Amino acid sequence: MSTLKVNTIQEVDGSAFPFDYPKLDSGSGTSGGSALVFDNLDLTTYRAFDLILTYAPDSDNKNAAFRFRTGGSSGSDLSLSNYAYGINFQYPDASSGIISRQSENHVEIGENIGSGTEEGIHVQARIHFATSSDTGDLARLTNRMDFNANRRIYTGDLRFDHGIGIYNNDDTTYPTGFTFYFIGANVGAYIYCLYGIKR
Repeated sequence: MSTLKVNTIQEVDGSAFPFDYPKLDSGSGTSGGSALVFDNLDLTTYRAFDLILTYAPDSDNKNAAFRFRTGGSSGSDLSLSNYAYGINFQYPDASSGIISRQSENHVEIGENIGSGTEEGIHVQARIHFATSSDTGDLARLTNRMDFNANRRIYTGDLRFDHGIGIYNNDDTTYPTGFTFYFIGANVGAYIYCLYGIKR
């Protein structure tokens, strides 16, 4: 078997090859506080972000949620009731269900997440941001998060989810970050990697 080791990849003209999907951040810990917050994102360079996140609540039977943020590190969550989302979820016994809601103050990611051994939720999310350069009312559709997740609930049972959520306030709200948290609990253990998708 051959091994290829490369220090640099170049264009034909010798310039650096432009990688458009860089890893921007990663982290882990045993106590995430009230929320995992991603602020001051470079929205000039990146149109969207991919997050791979596994996290658990510090108490049992809690729902995981997502919100956009604005105002940078001194800012706040966008918590008006202008979120809409839908989730398809599957059980290991070949049954399934659907949740679809609007006029909510968050996007639900998963219900009844446990805090015990091997319990928690794993999320892969693509988070897309509206900007002032979006055409007209299209900004109302582009504050969007698409996700898939697997979770172990407080009874130890598994669930599998796919969902989409949007923040649909107006065509002039431009978030600068986002947060993942649990309703009624702090974040316990967590691990994540954040990637940027260039414009």
